[in-house]
Amino acid sequence: MEGEIWGVLSTFADFLGLVCCLGALVCRLWAFPPDFKNSDPVAARLLLSPIWLLFGGGIVLLAISSIAQFILRVSAMTGRPITEISPVLPTILLQTHYGRGWMLRAIMVPLLFAGWALARKGHYARTTTTISASHAGSTAIWLCCTMGGSLSAATQ
Repeated sequence: MEGEIWGVLSTFADFLGLVCCLGALVCRLWAFPPDFKNSDPVAARLLLSPIWLLFGGGIVLLAISSIAQFILRVSAMTGRPITEISPVLPTILLQTHYGRGWMLRAIMVPLLFAGWALARKGHYARTTTTISASHAGSTAIWLCCTMGGSLSAATQ
């Protein structure tokens, strides 16, 4: 029962992080014109700072929840307690669909962080959109791999 609670919390944090990132990005791109930062710098700083803070918080949630979900999933896949999963980590990462999907996600979260850092410096519209779209795609791939494994296990 306790493991299920951690799984639910990590999944909730994952979705919350994704919603924060996508919501902040959509708000920035649709609510403010591209030249808003140049037209009124004081208002731009006051209005855009909370949006970028939300975006950064979402990235942090995605990173933490990704690691937590990976650890919990490896523990569930192997039947071992969390403290004893380190010997099987390379096997899970390299030889399972879940591991490959997680490695893709582990690459995309730092790229999303890089896009956030560039966007805060003013190179925001195209860079952040591209990286966020890539992250959304990798998340979709990861979810498909995860659900495919769960569905095949449930039908056997």
